[in-house]
Amino acid sequence: MAANATAVFLLFIGISFVQNSSAGHKLKLDQALLTVNNYLPERIAASYVSEACHKCLPQPLLTVSPASVGVPSNASVAVSSHFALIITIFTEADSAMLICSWRALYGEQGQYLLSVQSNTLPKNTTGVSCTLSVEKDPVNGYIPLLVAFAILIAVALLYFLGSYVSNLHCTQAYCHCLRHKSVSIELNPAETPRPVIEKPKHRRLLSLDTFRGFSLTMMVFINCGGGGYWFCEHAPWNGLTIADLVMPW
Repeated sequence: MAANATAVFLLFIGISFVQNSSAGHKLKLDQALLTVNNYLPERIAASYVSEACHKCLPQPLLTVSPASVGVPSNASVAVSSHFALIITIFTEADSAMLICSWRALYGEQGQYLLSVQSNTLPKNTTGVSCTLSVEKDPVNGYIPLLVAFAILIAVALLYFLGSYVSNLHCTQAYCHCLRHKSVSIELNPAETPRPVIEKPKHRRLLSLDTFRGFSLTMMVFINCGGGGYWFCEHAPWNGLTIADLVMPW
């Protein structure tokens, strides 16, 4: 079972590598692309605060140049899709002049477009509107993980099914008949057969061997990058992931 688990996780590494290669050069796992179109005649900036960080100060995200005549300027940045982000847009000349702010959890490998433009509606006090739209739908990055576990469960079921069939009475009787059909070799009557001394067999604890196999497999998998998944990396400061649990074993 440990060897089967190792083969499944090696297959999982290959699937994850193929997915990361096909996802493009800009985005990795747990990332999304945010593009900001600036229709205003002044430079704007954006900052963010992740919900994973408690009482943290806003961090700079990007700056967008002012728009030309009838042509908006834009800038793109990769944002995390692991935790929700609070993004704030403000003018670069006066950071106290808030344009808009919102909280969103972005989907993995998704592409989002934020349009910042003037608004003459009477209900809008700032005179600027921010519209967030989805340009490309996010994907499910956990499909390789689900495929790996499905293959592992299938291998385990086949193993237990084979053990059950081999323990059936009809199967054992058939194997017994096959063994007795072999050609017997006549011994020389002058020679006496030597007694065979059987050494005591040391039985191994299969559950412990399986646990060790899983631990070694996970250590190799995490050292190879963990497929790019956040839970296969060490927690930065206040978390606990699989990588933190598997190393002591």
